Amino acid sequence: MIVAVLGARRLILSHFPRFRVPESLTPQRTRRHHRLSRTQMGRLDFTAVIWLVAGLTPSAALCAPALATTAQVAPAQPSVEERLKRVAADLFVRMDRIGDAIRELQAILAIDPRSAQAHMLLGNAYVGEGAPERKGEAIAEFRQALEIDPSLVAARFYMADVYLDLGRTDMARDELQLALSQAPGQPQFTALLGEAERRLGHAPRSVELIRQALQADPSLTEARYHLSLALLDLGQHADAIREMEQLVQSGVDIPDVQLTLGTAYVDAGRLDAAVTTLTRAASLAPARPDIRIQLARGYRLKGLLREADAQLALLPAPGSALMIQNPVAYQRLSVARGLELGELRMAQGRLLEATTAFTKALEADPEQGRTHERLAEVYLRRGEYRLALDHAVRAAVLGVPLAADRRLLLDQKIAAPGGSK
Repeated sequence: MIVAVLGARRLILSHFPRFRVPESLTPQRTRRHHRLSRTQMGRLDFTAVIWLVAGLTPSAALCAPALATTAQVAPAQPSVEERLKRVAADLFVRMDRIGDAIRELQAILAIDPRSAQAHMLLGNAYVGEGAPERKGEAIAEFRQALEIDPSLVAARFYMADVYLDLGRTDMARDELQLALSQAPGQPQFTALLGEAERRLGHAPRSVELIRQALQADPSLTEARYHLSLALLDLGQHADAIREMEQLVQSGVDIPDVQLTLGTAYVDAGRLDAAVTTLTRAASLAPARPDIRIQLARGYRLKGLLREADAQLALLPAPGSALMIQNPVAYQRLSVARGLELGELRMAQGRLLEATTAFTKALEADPEQGRTHERLAEVYLRRGEYRLALDHAVRAAVLGVPLAADRRLLLDQKIAAPGGSK
């Protein structure tokens, strides 16, 4: 697994088919080794960039155990350069040695604090640990690497990746634009910039950028996934589903792809395919609450209310560690959980419990129009028309109005004698 090298993305990149590395590429360590040609930058996966920065060839990286064995019997102390090569190789092939890699890189920096390569590798190692608090330290290391060597464009790419994980999308976009000014047309930079634009709400620009990247390198599997997300944002569901189906058929079998495809199937009314796909996603990541919520939704829409209830029962209790680790993600989870639980309770005819669930979702995000709309509906069903009207008005302001026939019914109830309660 190579997550330590590539960084903790929403997608675990090591599950994607790897990008090709030219057999003829034999990078040499010179004072210009950070400045890759456009041809190289356009064809290399940034795992290979790590090798280049450390002066490694792909074959050398894959021979890390042999390098380590040789070092044990060698009488001379390895040079800093050799130690960097070994650490880079370990970060590629040995996820269980991240702690050792961090200690070795810290020791190298004690000897040579101006080693840009060591700072960048240490940043990747911090990200590979997976601890949220390490991401700030990773950014600091990438910054230090760039202060020492502004041409180290890979560090800028990795830093942008971490900024995306942290939700600092504007900063990620800025770093990627700077990276592309140094390496114009580089497909991976272009593709990640497209994803940043999507998260900023610029789906048309996202599609444009990602298609440019795929035209330059059709093997960028993750970019194809991000393209499907942008297409979904544009409402082009059929095209998005086709992109994701091609990914799955090509052998990509990771939770995020299965979740997104399954959710798209639900939205398209293809409920059998949705449940099958989301069940696969749940088997790949049993602890993912977002998958359980969508699977519950699929079961509910199929009329399988008991199965839907069972999925929601598997969600972590409110107030879990996620609230501290990632407040934004916790807020989204709270809203999604409350909405789906409320929908299920309405389907079961348990209107008071539905009201409680929707209210909790509203507490998590008072400006969520969908939640106000559902509260308007449940209060209408309960005969509490004044409360229903309050939420219907707010929902309309937020862009999610009550259905026209339901709003007409509500207005009629309000106008009837005694309807102002």
